[in-house]
Amino acid sequence: MAIKVRFRQATVEPAVIPTLRIDVYLISDRPIYVMVLTAEASIQTSNGWISLGEAHCYDHPLFFTISGQREAIASTRFYLELDPFRLERIEQLRGNGDIYLRIKANYCTFDPSESLHLGVNPTVNLESFYIEQEPNSGFKIPKSDWVEQFLPKLGYKKVRLLEIPILEAPTELNELVIHIDEAWEHFSMGNYEEVLTSCRKGLEIIERYLINNGYKKTIEVKGEPKTVADWKAFLGSSVGEDVEKIFDGLKHFTSVGAHAGRVISRAEAEYALMCMHGISSYFLKMIRVSGSTLPS
Repeated sequence: MAIKVRFRQATVEPAVIPTLRIDVYLISDRPIYVMVLTAEASIQTSNGWISLGEAHCYDHPLFFTISGQREAIASTRFYLELDPFRLERIEQLRGNGDIYLRIKANYCTFDPSESLHLGVNPTVNLESFYIEQEPNSGFKIPKSDWVEQFLPKLGYKKVRLLEIPILEAPTELNELVIHIDEAWEHFSMGNYEEVLTSCRKGLEIIERYLINNGYKKTIEVKGEPKTVADWKAFLGSSVGEDVEKIFDGLKHFTSVGAHAGRVISRAEAEYALMCMHGISSYFLKMIRVSGSTLPS
């Protein structure tokens, strides 16, 4: 049995993950039960419809009640989670214009005269419908509404995405990548002290690599000579001096002893991780550039 769909409105649903809520009326010519099985949201672009992923309908089953003499109506809503990556993609695809979305839902219907109790299999019909205002056009969210009302509530202004490539290193520096991956994993789990520890281990690998390849100098620490990496020899006097200050500062910051007696905060772990990933990416790039000139 075909179901008609009447789009009502799209709003922002308060939730842990920013969520778009789409309210609709479903219309049938008689009372029936409906189960929405799957639903997929798409956005219209110059190249056609592009999927935004799964949408959800949590009303199961829907029962159509008689409204007037000719229609049976059910009211329901669909939810589309919009994490920062989806929001960023939508912003790229809408091209500074209005947004046109649609949802395709696959559903089954069965007659209310048939039992819904466990152990009894009603006769079901599998079909699909689109949530849109006009055929093949989706439903429109005007640019002004999207920018002024939706994006702030979805938290878009609070999040900016930075594309951070997965690091690739020569075999002798694989351990550096392993420690950075560990730091990301610890950060995602909230183990912020371990983030600093993993970053510190990665810095030690970088320094050891430079020393072993001849980029080294001797400094005095508490009256004792100590061999350290010479970034000026590796990168040149101007850039090397700046990077060395960052590197030495990060070594001190990631030393757990520097934070003795207090809990490491998320902000501190994030700072260490961002700096560590950045300096490692730069270091590996310069290794590739100067690889032919490294001492054997």
